[in-house]
Amino acid sequence: MNAVQFLLEDLPLEDIGMVEVPNSSNIIEVGYYEEGNMLQVRFVRGRWYRYFGVPKEVWEKLIAVLKSGESVGKWININVAPVYEYKKFAMEAK
Repeated sequence: MNAVQFLLEDLPLEDIGMVEVPNSSNIIEVGYYEEGNMLQVRFVRGRWYRYFGVPKEVWEKLIAVLKSGESVGKWININVAPVYEYKKFAMEAK
């Protein structure tokens, strides 16, 4: 874990600007913290994941998938989850 990732882990969950993911049975919203290259995903059952070292281009592709109506969850499972380090948070934002 690098120093930037360590600091980003402590950033309050609600401090990341989030985008709603409509028509998803599993994901409520996604957000990107450009200063730290961090993708945040909020799931229906209260889980949050933060993926570290995610380039802005990956975020832009994710938004394109969202706008196209394709499955955001499937795209994340293929293009993000197996590639980037992450931390799971099992709580709701306040």
